Amino acid sequence: MRRTKRPFGGLINDIKRRYPFYLSDFKDGLSSSCVAAAIFMYFAALCGAITFGGLMSDKTQNVIGISETLISGSWTGVIMALFGTQPLLIIGTTGPLLLFDESLYNFCLANELEFLTVRVYVGAWMGIIALAIACIEGSVLVRLFTRFTEEIFTGLISIIYIVETFMKLYNYFVRNPLLHEYSFGPDTNNITYPLYVAEMKVTRWPWNGTEEILRLENVRELLPNHDRIRLPINQPNTALMCTILCLGTFLGAYYLRIFRNSHYLGRSARRAFGDFGVPISIVVFVLIDYLLMVKTEKLLVPEGLSPTMPGRNWFVSPIGYEKPIPLWMALACAVPALLVYILVFMETQISE
Repeated sequence: MRRTKRPFGGLINDIKRRYPFYLSDFKDGLSSSCVAAAIFMYFAALCGAITFGGLMSDKTQNVIGISETLISGSWTGVIMALFGTQPLLIIGTTGPLLLFDESLYNFCLANELEFLTVRVYVGAWMGIIALAIACIEGSVLVRLFTRFTEEIFTGLISIIYIVETFMKLYNYFVRNPLLHEYSFGPDTNNITYPLYVAEMKVTRWPWNGTEEILRLENVRELLPNHDRIRLPINQPNTALMCTILCLGTFLGAYYLRIFRNSHYLGRSARRAFGDFGVPISIVVFVLIDYLLMVKTEKLLVPEGLSPTMPGRNWFVSPIGYEKPIPLWMALACAVPALLVYILVFMETQISE
């Protein structure tokens, strides 16, 4: 926490302190006592990447999704563990970065700019700012942070998690509302139609696949018995099942977490249930969702190492594909880069 008053002096001292123990870190990590910690860190990093990957996919219309967050989190995590001298650090997308990317995406959409190209310039400026901060030993500013600063920032991240969860549940109820009457299948003879529906779009098949609007004054007269029509079918159990899975996963993880302080089983078993309560709860309720065969929304994950958006290349052109990015915009990206670097600095120095 003291400045050496030399360029990159703090970084050089960190390397000198850590270099003698570099090989022993690998040897100690191969012991059986580290297996549980490694598995716990794996699930901690994986759950965060999947959670925010799914949220990022919703916010950016699949431009950045689970594939991108998993791959970026994995290779940057390996680099951080090998060269960053902090193998216990779990890196990846978090709540403040999610809000930043959402705001940046909306800004690019409103100004007809390519989001990924702008994000590349923001990342490049972040690297330059990070080198400058390391050069002047900016990490000593951590000693000015108080406990209030830490808890306010970690509270922000927690609130973002909670709010995004209830927003997704609300959207499930909007897309699959609870009605008094439902359509359960393509058999038009046994369907009870809601009386308050004014019109509906149907697709006639298998002849030409065209769509037309039918005004439902007398539904059974408009739909002949011999004419098979694909009707829009509401899924009455989707929203309820998603609510059960959400609350069940949380309560399962919560009670397994406090199970380590109970008097049941042995000490090692209680610690295992407490440490792995979150992944155990997730696996249990994923199996419940799979076995009950109720239609629920699944995450969009492409097969293999391919981007979330079909047809997009992994390489992002720095000049843009459809419309070249102006030079002034590339330079102006330094401003949001500074703001997002402050978020990353706070997360790395405090929350992690």
